[in-house]
Amino acid sequence: MLPCWSSVIDKTSSGVANELLRAEMDILKKKMDYDSSSALEQMHIDHVLTAQLRLRNAEQNYNNKILSGDGFSLEVGRFWQDYLESAQLRFQRASESLAKIRRLARMTPALQINIAQAGSKQVNVQGDTPASGDIRRAVPDTAEAM
Repeated sequence: MLPCWSSVIDKTSSGVANELLRAEMDILKKKMDYDSSSALEQMHIDHVLTAQLRLRNAEQNYNNKILSGDGFSLEVGRFWQDYLESAQLRFQRASESLAKIRRLARMTPALQINIAQAGSKQVNVQGDTPASGDIRRAVPDTAEAM
């Protein structure tokens, strides 16, 4: 299944421009570490790339209309301004969403074990297990800790 940004490229460009955009998207995917990302991150990366292409298209349409030299009404000008602003907002939100997902993924511990000993408080252990494989050695005895 092709990512959404692929269909945006097909609808907004052709020929050499199409191939250049595809190559640029592949470069951006690599820079965003797409292949080693989780499935959730990959979906967000695809969303960021799609939003970026739509923003480019909106900017191009806006500039073509404004710089065309043809007169247009205030209503038409507002339409194109709103169109561009909404594309900018979608790109910003997609980028922020990807950043949040990545920040949360970094903060999640690789391993968390909750151990409750009879007659004592619960002990939380985070991180890698001990090399020996005996989890009891990683948790100090309650009597020794006091």
